[in-house]
Amino acid sequence: MLIDLKSEPNFQIGRLTVSPSACRVAGASNARALQPRVMQVLVALAQAGGEVVTRERLIELAWNGVVVGDDAITRAIGQLRRLAEWDEARSFEIRTVSSIGYALAPIGPGTPGSAGAGEPLLAVLAFDNLSDDPALRFVSEGLSEDILQTIVRGSPVRVIGRSSSFQLRGELKTAKEVARELRATHMLDGAVRRMGDQVRITAHLMETASQTTVWSERFECRTSEIFDVQDRIAEQVVAALNRTFAKGQRPTDIDPAAYDLYLRGAELSRDIRLESQRHAVALLEAATQRMPNFADAWGELALARAQAEFMRFEPRAAGGPNPRPVIEADAARARALDPACAPAQLIPFVGGALFDFADHRRRFEGPRPSKLGTTASPDVSLGVQLFEVGRVAEALEHFRQAEQLDPLFQIQIFYHCHALAASGQLEAAIAKLDRALARWPQIPFFAATRIGWAAMLGDWETADELTSPARLAQYPLGPRASEVAASMDACRNQDASPAAFRRLRDAAFQVGSSGLEPLLVHARHAGLAKTLELAASAGEPVVDLTAPRRPDDIGSVLLFLPFFADLRGEMAFPALCAQLGLADHWRTTGVWPTCADEFTTAASFQSACEKALAAHDGI
Repeated sequence: MLIDLKSEPNFQIGRLTVSPSACRVAGASNARALQPRVMQVLVALAQAGGEVVTRERLIELAWNGVVVGDDAITRAIGQLRRLAEWDEARSFEIRTVSSIGYALAPIGPGTPGSAGAGEPLLAVLAFDNLSDDPALRFVSEGLSEDILQTIVRGSPVRVIGRSSSFQLRGELKTAKEVARELRATHMLDGAVRRMGDQVRITAHLMETASQTTVWSERFECRTSEIFDVQDRIAEQVVAALNRTFAKGQRPTDIDPAAYDLYLRGAELSRDIRLESQRHAVALLEAATQRMPNFADAWGELALARAQAEFMRFEPRAAGGPNPRPVIEADAARARALDPACAPAQLIPFVGGALFDFADHRRRFEGPRPSKLGTTASPDVSLGVQLFEVGRVAEALEHFRQAEQLDPLFQIQIFYHCHALAASGQLEAAIAKLDRALARWPQIPFFAATRIGWAAMLGDWETADELTSPARLAQYPLGPRASEVAASMDACRNQDASPAAFRRLRDAAFQVGSSGLEPLLVHARHAGLAKTLELAASAGEPVVDLTAPRRPDDIGSVLLFLPFFADLRGEMAFPALCAQLGLADHWRTTGVWPTCADEFTTAASFQSACEKALAAHDGI
C-alpha cells in the first residue's frame, strides 16, 4: 500500500526531525527538502525499525506497486545517503543487504554506527604510561595495540581501529567522547608501569552509554610472561561482552630485548612520515633476528616495508631493486608462524604498483574484507582498488563500511572524500575534506587535494588562503609544493601551452609521481587528444606505469572525478585508458566502469576501448 505522506506524523531519526507531510528534514541549525518519492522511501525504512526492507516492498510502498527499474530505487537510496552525509551529526546510515534490500540504522550517542541491535562495538584506547621514564610510552601503547589485536584475532567482537581510538588522549579519554567520536558501545582503557623487567598493568572496561565499569583488573608479570597476560586481559574483556575467545599462536619463549624492539618498531610504523617507516624497518629487522619465531614482528616488518614504499616521495632509481618480493617474503614468514597474523594479512592490500590492474583482479576474486577480521583496513584497500577501475558505487560502499570501524582513519577519509565527489556528491565531499583539513592541518595530502579542487573549481579565495606564506610556514606541503604550485598556475591562467605541460610534468616527475594528474589538469584546457600528442612528441610515456601507490598520488582514481567529466566524453579517453591498462582490465573482467554511460560519441565506450586496445597492441 502506497505511503500517504500527508497522514504520516513527524518523527525523529537521531538528531534529525523528519516531517513527511512537508517533505522536509531538519537538523540542529538547518533543514533540507526531499522529493516526495525519496521521503516515502525514508518513511518505509524508518518504519521497519532497522529491519531489512526488500526492494519489492519499497516498490509497493513508494511506487504503488508499479514496476520500476533498479536505477530508480538506487537513485532514491543515493539521495538518502547524501542526506546522511549532509547531517554532520550522522544521525543515520543506509545499509545495503546484497540482492535483498536496504535497512536504516539510526546512530545516536553511545550507539555504534556499524553494529546491529545489542552487538557490542569496542574501542581500545592507548593505555597511559605510568613509568618514571616518559620515553617508555612505546611500552604502554604497544601493549594496548597488542591487546586490541588479540581481541580481534581471538573473538567475534567488532573493534574500532587503532587509527581512530588512539587519537583520543588526555581530556578526550572519556566515555562520552568515545561514544560521540567513535560511536562505540564499550571502551577499554588502562595504564602500564614498567620497572626493569617487571610490568604492572591495570585495565578497565566501561559501557559508554551508562558510563559504568563492567570489568576491571590489575596484572603483574615479567616481560617474558607478557603474551599470557595479554591473552588473559583479552579473554576477560571478551567474556564481559558475552562473547567467546580463542587464544592465538604466540611464542612461549620471549626475548625481552626483542620485544622492546618490536614495540618500538610497531609504534614508529604508525607514523605516516617516511623516516619513521624506515626507522621501524631497522628496529623490526633487529627484532626478527633476535626472535625469528615471532610472527607479529615479521608481520609488522612486512607492513613497515610496504608503508615505506607507500610514503616514498622520490622517484626510484632507474634499475633499482623492487622491494615487493622482500615484503611478500616477510609476510609469508609471518603467516607460516601464525596464519591469523593481522599485519601480514593486510600486505596484499597495501602499496604495490599503482597501475597493476591484474593484481586488482586477484584481490576481487579473493576473500572479501568481511572474511579478514573485524578491522577496517581491508575494506579501505579493496575500496581503493575498486575505485581505481571505475567501480565507484562499490568503492563508496566499502569506504562507508570502513568508516564504521575506523571513523578517524585518515586514508579512509581521504579516499571516502574522493568517492563522494565521483558519485555526484561534491558538496558533501568538500565538507568532509574541510573537516579533515581542520582536524589535521599538518597532513599534506589533505591540503594538496583541497587546493587542487579549489583551483579547478575557480575558488581562488580558498586556494590562496591554503597557499598563503603564513600557512605554508606553519603547515608546509612538503615534496609536493612545486607540483601544487604548477597546477594552480595552470588552472588560474587556463594555460594550454606546451610550456605549461612541461612545467606540470617536471614538477610531478621530480617527486616520483606517476604524472597522470598534471596530464589531466593540462587536458582540461588543451583537450585530451592535444595533451596526449604533447606527451608523445616529447618521447615520454603517458604516465610512469611503474609508479607505486601512494597517498598523494591516487592514479586512475582521478579519471572518475567530476573535474574531468568533459575528458571522459572525448574519443581520446579510451585511448588513454588503453595505455594505462584499464581497458584491458575491463575487457578481461567484463565489468565496465560507471563512467561508460558518460561517453558521448556515437561509438559505444566498449567498442571504442576495443579499437584503442587494438591500436595500442599494434604499437
